[in-house]
Amino acid sequence: MSVFEVFVSAIFVNNIVLSQNLGQCPYVGCSKEKGVAIGMGSAVIFVTVMATMFTWMAQKYLLDPFELGYLQTLAFILIIAALALIFALLIRSLVRGKKTGKSSCCGGCAGCAMAGACHAQSQPTAPSEQADAPAASAEEANNKP
Repeated sequence: MSVFEVFVSAIFVNNIVLSQNLGQCPYVGCSKEKGVAIGMGSAVIFVTVMATMFTWMAQKYLLDPFELGYLQTLAFILIIAALALIFALLIRSLVRGKKTGKSSCCGGCAGCAMAGACHAQSQPTAPSEQADAPAASAEEANNKP
């Protein structure tokens, strides 16, 4: 079987979404926004890859050695549900932190590729803004009754 035949088979014949009716939400399109769709697709890929790794380890090191093959479906469901829950909680905490202004970085922006971008809201960007900022706040304080 050539590489081309493997790809065609994976896309059309053995496609997880189309043949096994899994992951319909990203396939059907739960959002019209590109960012949300990319995020949903990334989440599905991440959970699928992680679930494959963990279920393989459970099969090889737990179910097969102890002859617990009859628990395979239950074990796989629990593993996949736990991974999806962990990933959802991780994303939820990151989104909440982003909305409240918290950053996920450690604060060492000197060597960061995103230096200045993640903390841009709290720091003035130009030296002229730094000079004007205290004067503006002093003027505002004097003008208030």
